[in-house]
Parts: sequence; structure tokens; C-alpha cells
Amino acid sequence: MDTFKTLIDSMNRYINTADHLIYVTYPLVKEEKLILASLENLHNALIFAVEAILFYDKMYKRIGLYPDNFNAKLETFKLKCAPRYNFERNVLVLIQDVVELIQQHERSQMEFARKDKYYIFDRDYVKMKSIDLQRIKAYIMDAKPFIEKVNRIYQHDLSRRTS
Repeated sequence: MDTFKTLIDSMNRYINTADHLIYVTYPLVKEEKLILASLENLHNALIFAVEAILFYDKMYKRIGLYPDNFNAKLETFKLKCAPRYNFERNVLVLIQDVVELIQQHERSQMEFARKDKYYIFDRDYVKMKSIDLQRIKAYIMDAKPFIEKVNRIYQHDLSRRTS
């Protein structure tokens, strides 16, 4: 149970940080690198949310063991957990988009920021992805209902254990 609480606490801390960076800090300092920092915090929040649900279902033996790499965890989440908790398809697409952006950022050899956008190039400098302020705000707004639902699952479990 302590692991579940730790995962939930981390998820909440990261989503709050992502939100604060974009809605409070960024308007004050106008530093484009905060867009990427917010995306990384959102990524961590989504990772911890998926981990929390997987841990919860494993704890109650609804799913078995799963591999330790994130792609396998995400596949297990999509196939077994998302239908059980009625997570919408847009949440799965959001998680996949954010994970891909972060992976491209990690592999990228060239990135730069300009006018409320952060640009990420692939290794061959052929493909470019950009993350702008509006896109990260939309990602955060789409992630919040998912995070709230994970929090409700935790609260429900907590109330069930104490009663």
C-alpha cells in the first residue's frame, strides 16, 4: 500500500509542477525551455499514473506480472486496465504522444527554442517536432481528468481499507 501511495504522491507532484510551470512561471519569465520542463513533468506524472494503476491491479491480482520496460507496461495498461476503468481513448493517445516527444527529445542532437515554441529535430535532421505553449496547455488540460480519476481510484481504495 505504501508503494501505491508513493506513486500517487509522485504523480500529483509532477502534474502540479507541470501546471505551475506553464500557467504561473512561464508568463513571468517567458523562457521557452520551461515548455520542455513542463512537458517532462507531465511525462513523469503520466508515467506514475500508469504505474499506479498497474500496481493497484497487480496488488488485487487483476493482472499478472508484466515486463519492466515502459512500452510493455503501456501495452498492458491499454489492454487490461484502460477498459476496466473506462479510460478514454484520448488519454491513451495523450500518453503515447507525450512519451514519443520525450523519447525524441532524448535522442535528438539538436533542439532550439524560439517565440513560445520548442523545436526538436531527429538524428538525421529530417523530421522536426515542435512543442508550443498552446499544445502543452492542451496536454495538461487533457491529462487532468485522467489524473483525477486515478486519484479517485486511490481515494476509493483508501476509504475501503479504513471502513
